[in-house]
Amino acid sequence: MNARSAKLLESLNINVPPTQMLDECSVAIQQMIAIARAVDMKCKVLILDEPTSSLDTHEVQVLFRIIRQLKSKGISVIFISHKLDEIFEICDRLTVFKDGEYVGDYDIGELNQLKLISLMVGKDTVELERNKQGYEFANAKVIAEMKDIRQGMRLNGINIEIKQGEVVGLAGLLGSGR
Repeated sequence: MNARSAKLLESLNINVPPTQMLDECSVAIQQMIAIARAVDMKCKVLILDEPTSSLDTHEVQVLFRIIRQLKSKGISVIFISHKLDEIFEICDRLTVFKDGEYVGDYDIGELNQLKLISLMVGKDTVELERNKQGYEFANAKVIAEMKDIRQGMRLNGINIEIKQGEVVGLAGLLGSGR
C-alpha cells in the first residue's frame, strides 16, 4: 500500500512520504492528497469547491499544475471559485449563476472579466464600464483615517485613509498573523 501510494504521489509530483501523518501536512498538501485519493479511485470527474481559498500563490500554481495533469489524463474537473483571475487561468468553460439562477454556459475565450461580472450582477457591460470610470477617489471625502498604527512587531507606523465610496482591502500572506 505504501509503495502504491508513493507511486501515485510521485505521478502527481506531490513530494510527501506516504507514511507521513496527514495532520502533519499543510492544508495545501492535505488537499493534494485528497485529489490523489480521488485519482486512485479512478474518478472521472473531480469537484473542487473553492480549493484555493486557503492556499498561497505558489500552492495555487502547484494545484493548477495537478489540475492540468488530470485534464491531460481525461479527468474532468469542476472548479468552483469566486476568484475570477483563477477562473480565466484554469478553466476551459464556465457556467454563470446569479442569485441561484442559471445564466448560461460560455467558452472561456468568449468572455473577459468585465463581461463575466456583468453576467453575474445582471448589469450591462457599458453601465459597469461607465461606473468604473465615473468616480474619482482622489477628490472623494475622507470618512475614516488612522495614523501611525502600531502593535508590537506586527504593525509599525501604518497609515490608512478611507474615502467615501471606496472599498479598501487589507491582505497578508498565510501565517503572517493576518
